[in-house]
Amino acid sequence: GCVSMSLLRDAVRNEQKLLLTYRDENGVETDRTVRPLAVVYHVDCVMLAAWCELRNGFRHFRVDRMWGCTALADHFAEQAAALRALWLEENRFDRMTEVVC
Repeated sequence: GCVSMSLLRDAVRNEQKLLLTYRDENGVETDRTVRPLAVVYHVDCVMLAAWCELRNGFRHFRVDRMWGCTALADHFAEQAAALRALWLEENRFDRMTEVVC
């Protein structure tokens, strides 16, 4: 991947939508509009936790599989707290993980 971590962290803080170009483990590339909720530092990789508009659900995107990232003009401030609370309820991380919201 080649995405700036500061861009991802800023989007989380500013509750700003992103357009990602993402390649899955098989190399299949998709464009995703996401609402970034947190940067997750796991022992094996760094991930962006987000609401994916394509899949209509929470997804974790490995930063090393992101091949493009554009900050969009759209913000989701009115939904951010509720989405983040739901995401935190659904995900329990062990002590080998650091979550930055």
